[in-house]
Amino acid sequence: MGHPVTFERPPSPLPPGLDDPALILEEEEIRELEASSEHGYAVTPSQPTKRKHKVDVLAQLMEFEKEKVNELKRRRSREEAEEGQKDDAYHFLMSLLPKLRALPSDRQFSVRMAIMEALEDKNN
Repeated sequence: MGHPVTFERPPSPLPPGLDDPALILEEEEIRELEASSEHGYAVTPSQPTKRKHKVDVLAQLMEFEKEKVNELKRRRSREEAEEGQKDDAYHFLMSLLPKLRALPSDRQFSVRMAIMEALEDKNN
């Protein structure tokens, strides 16, 4: 009869909070192997299980990276759509912003008031 083999849980390369069904399955397999070795059966760790674990983790990481890329693409599309909606009035006012910010705060307030008054006079 061989010596019982104990298995330690491999450290998880995944961020905390990520539930990985492949890891849960592997933990169950390890418990079964440990239980069988307690009953006098010699058990040797299998290389395919380790490879399967690595493949499952890599597949999950690849899926996570694909989701990140898709999210970045969605953000870029949304930003481009918003940029396309900005008209020449927006760009004109944005061109004034650096000059307005360069003014002292009391002068900024009077310039803002003058702009609002000019717009109000044109609307009436």
